[in-house]
Amino acid sequence: MIFYACQLGGRSGFCEKLATMLGGTVTFWGHSCSGHGNTNPYVTRFPFAPDIDSHLINPAGPYFWYWTKLIKSTSDIWARFPFMTKDEVEDELQRYMNGLPPLVQMFGKYAEPPAKKKKKKAA
Repeated sequence: MIFYACQLGGRSGFCEKLATMLGGTVTFWGHSCSGHGNTNPYVTRFPFAPDIDSHLINPAGPYFWYWTKLIKSTSDIWARFPFMTKDEVEDELQRYMNGLPPLVQMFGKYAEPPAKKKKKKAA
């Protein structure tokens, strides 16, 4: 069951309660905080065993910055991840990261090039 709605995937939230009521037979996807439904990187799933965290990609982990970039990109990962295993998502994330420039891969961020200013025409 996929809920593209804010905060239903938080701890003790609607998704966790439904998963518990159904004995973990259905996976519920949600988000742990507010954000645009299909680009919110704080994706959670219940039940989440054998993982120790309900987040698909741990916000405190080393890959979260890349996950945020990927889910907010033009990729259709937002529509596919609920039908993928966590390993498949991480494999795709690894391919995405490998396509980034080496310094971004090493340090996880880069400076956006400054916007070019338009020159005013002389009157």
